[in-house]
Amino acid sequence: MSTFIWLIAAFTALIILRFLFSGYLLAASLLLTGSTKLGKVSYAILFFPGVMIHELSHFFAAAALGVPTGEIEIFPKEMFGGVRLGSIKVAKTDLIRNALIGAAPLLVGSIILFSLLKVRFPLIFESASVEAVRGVFSTQKDWIDLVFLYLLFAVSNTMVLSKSDREGLLPTLLFIGAILITTAVVSRSAVHQEIIERVVTKVFSSLATTFSLVALVNGIFLLPLIIVVKVLEKVRRKRIRFKPSV
Repeated sequence: MSTFIWLIAAFTALIILRFLFSGYLLAASLLLTGSTKLGKVSYAILFFPGVMIHELSHFFAAAALGVPTGEIEIFPKEMFGGVRLGSIKVAKTDLIRNALIGAAPLLVGSIILFSLLKVRFPLIFESASVEAVRGVFSTQKDWIDLVFLYLLFAVSNTMVLSKSDREGLLPTLLFIGAILITTAVVSRSAVHQEIIERVVTKVFSSLATTFSLVALVNGIFLLPLIIVVKVLEKVRRKRIRFKPSV
């Protein structure tokens, strides 16, 4: 249970940091140019790799489930006073397949984040110590490490599901949870139940570790932006109250 709470807390932190980053980016744009357009365009460019992964996740999930797809856009497009980072047209289907297609970016994004950390910073999963964490954020970085950190940042900020993606997600999660619980209850073998519990705990622990480290990465990217906004507010003698909308 503690591992599950840790997982939820880490994921919640990721969502909060995403909204903070978009909000401060728009605030900086407003203070510099008097408009949020620069911030929206900058956001779209900065997170382009993540947007591409997000939309392709929908596409391949739909293809795997036999659901027809239409036009796919991975380049930012200005519309209705904002910027749409990407989109894909998916045919109407049943609740379960619709939810699985909608949740694909979250699943694929989580796998990518875990894989990036596992490949480049494996000590994190072997020893959750201060030294292991310090190794990720040490100042002695080559360009490959910087690319990995940027990808962690870009993917984590675009894997969060949009309003349309979340349609039917809760029923699907309840359905999957019911299957896992039923499997554990029906299994009369204590060995099988122990294996199921061990696997679930391992998955939750790996995801919680992944989300926690990525949240730290996002916080480091966010801090300079906050400083810039605070300096601009003092120079312009204007305080921006933002509502993230990217």
